[in-house]
Amino acid sequence: MKFEKYPSSEEKIEPRCFLLKRRGQALAWCSAEKKEISNPLLTWNSAQPVPMYSLLAQTIKKYKNEIGITKKIYLDVLKTENVLKALEESGRLDVVERSFDFVGTYSDVSDAQEIETLEFCPSDSENEEEFCWLRCAWLSVLESDRSLRFRFSHGMPDIEDVSLDLALQRKSSLLCDLIFPESKIITDSEEIVEVVANSLGVKRFEFLEKIVYFNAPDGGALFHHDVERGHLGVIYAQITGSTAWLALSSAQLLDCIKQYVSNSNNHDALKADVGSEEIFIKLLGCTSEPEKIYSSLNEREEELEILINNSSSFTKYLIDSGHGYLLEPGDVIFLPQFSVQECAWHSVFCVGEETGEALSFAIRASE
Repeated sequence: MKFEKYPSSEEKIEPRCFLLKRRGQALAWCSAEKKEISNPLLTWNSAQPVPMYSLLAQTIKKYKNEIGITKKIYLDVLKTENVLKALEESGRLDVVERSFDFVGTYSDVSDAQEIETLEFCPSDSENEEEFCWLRCAWLSVLESDRSLRFRFSHGMPDIEDVSLDLALQRKSSLLCDLIFPESKIITDSEEIVEVVANSLGVKRFEFLEKIVYFNAPDGGALFHHDVERGHLGVIYAQITGSTAWLALSSAQLLDCIKQYVSNSNNHDALKADVGSEEIFIKLLGCTSEPEKIYSSLNEREEELEILINNSSSFTKYLIDSGHGYLLEPGDVIFLPQFSVQECAWHSVFCVGEETGEALSFAIRASE
């Protein structure tokens, strides 16, 4: 993917040219340029993203009906914000009842992004307080952004170390498979097994901590990593629609930040992007040394957040440096997440007018 110097408008220039726009902010025009990775193992071990194009294109066709039902569930949630009702009307919970007992629903009123959380207890569990959950949430608080995700896990979200209970991780993974059977596009794919085992060098593994995404126009995810103890990385598969990505290793991101900010030729554009002399001066200070950049990134400090998520000039720099990717139905990208020091940072944009479904599963080495 490369940056194209087109005017900042939403007029379509050519079929393979698109605008990176998220949450009301246009960042850059890009043109698609898909390049296969020549050495996936080396790239993976360097904590860099590994795209694989058209890997699941044929498999997706076998799940057309399941994908259609899931799209209706998404549309029903948009209308009613009632996840339980949408799932009941789809008939998907009928299958779940064979393996799980439905416990109830709740919503955290202090969390503006949460829509509804459904709790289930595995039918074979001897602990009545052992729950798996499905949490449905918006990706942002903007009314115009209709992006959301269905996340499956257990324990206290974003607090508890879920990797400590592998059995319950597997149960929550099964719950996803039952509610969204197109999960098998990844889990039952011989192509995926071969790539992970041979190209990435992970001989025994399983997929856990599953998420079903819907990236809508003007939506997507801000720069982040997905490091979680016990996981090697993440596989993201585009099922419908298209997404554009900025993705690179933490080491590459640190280098890009330092090189871009330290170049005085970029300062006028950077000042215009950050919109404040005070923020610009703070940005110079927190990017003067690699250790400061690393600390500022992980502390999610305002100056770095503005740079990596809202700066049009820095976005163009990342694209020109070869860190942009376009994913279309059947494409996948593997994101190493070895540690906070060695991981792939990534940012996602919806491309086009279609809200697309995607699957994002953690990869864990089997014990």
